[in-house]
Amino acid sequence: MLMKLDDIELIKRVDKDGVVEEIRSIYNLSISGKRRIVELEIPGLAGNVFQDLGRNPLLISFDGELVGSNTTNTLQDIKSKFELREPLPFSTDIAPINDVTEVVIENLTVHFIGGTPIGSRYSMLLKEHKSSSTGSGSGGGGGGESKTETPPPSQEESAKEDVETKTSEVYSSVPGSFE
Repeated sequence: MLMKLDDIELIKRVDKDGVVEEIRSIYNLSISGKRRIVELEIPGLAGNVFQDLGRNPLLISFDGELVGSNTTNTLQDIKSKFELREPLPFSTDIAPINDVTEVVIENLTVHFIGGTPIGSRYSMLLKEHKSSSTGSGSGGGGGGESKTETPPPSQEESAKEDVETKTSEVYSSVPGSFE
């Protein structure tokens, strides 16, 4: 099993000369998500139409445990990522979330284990981040292709010509026009 947050492997075992130096593990992993579905009522029809607008960002929560002499450094690295308050690269081989590539750490709670200076537990809540470069705009599920927003064409010239045409038509239709 693999789970990596930026450059920190959250599941790892480090052995040095046959001695376990550090163990990182996760447990109680839960994933929650919600789809955005809109019900459209159509006048004159017996039923309604449902439109799927894609899904909201996934929430990934889990508990982790760190054991070993390097626990303090690993916790400090995780805390510094939390304090960045920016999207971080994320990778995992866990099937329901293996397509999540960026996350923001929404919550980090550290639990120290009494009597063991070389061990601690933590709880983390990650929220999936979908950057604008992935093409997942407000329109729906996102296709992965890059979309750049272009401004609509100006209608000023067309409107000006229409006003002049309508004005001349009105003037010419009035008896005794001002020509």
